[in-house]
Amino acid sequence: MLTNALYRDGNTDSALKIIRYVVQKVDTVNREPVGQNAWLIRVDKRLRALVRLKASDNSNDSVNHYRAVAEMAYADGDRRSALAAADSVIAIATRELRPGAGPNEQLGIYGDLAAGYAFRGDTRKSIEIGKEMLLADRVAKDSLTKRTVLAGFAFNAAIAGANGEAIAAFRQLLHTEYPLSRAALRVDARLGGLRRDPRFASLIAEPGSSQ
Repeated sequence: MLTNALYRDGNTDSALKIIRYVVQKVDTVNREPVGQNAWLIRVDKRLRALVRLKASDNSNDSVNHYRAVAEMAYADGDRRSALAAADSVIAIATRELRPGAGPNEQLGIYGDLAAGYAFRGDTRKSIEIGKEMLLADRVAKDSLTKRTVLAGFAFNAAIAGANGEAIAAFRQLLHTEYPLSRAALRVDARLGGLRRDPRFASLIAEPGSSQ
């Protein structure tokens, strides 16, 4: 239900009602690792307010914690906090890289690095890493993995300011079975800058609109 409300319908009001209900009935949402909630907190400030971020929430995976912090800070326009969290993501991921191993063996770590550099505003490095991931044999041979990597690439490109790269990737995703809709792209807080681009505004417009 929650996935449908956000990713299919872009309905943050329905998502907010569902999350509030879960918090009242179960009270486990705030204790789950931040990485499991990251996809929720990007979209709407009211949703982000329901997930209290503490380092202890994600003690076993600090990269996910700092990525979530960076995403929330970026969505709220808090560039200073986003940069600090991005630096932590890059530092941790860099330490985890195994010398000589490429994205086939370390896809997750490469993804963390690409995201960290995107939030840092280092467009060149983020796009370079993202393209390296898309060309990896492991990605090319698995359509689901490829769509997931392409989605990460699209969002990172948007955050880093590479509008053309982001729009091309989102256009490709919208014509696949990946669970992402135009409605979701219209409300995702990470895409505020991209939505000012008329090319993207046209891509996410309601069918039949004059946009």
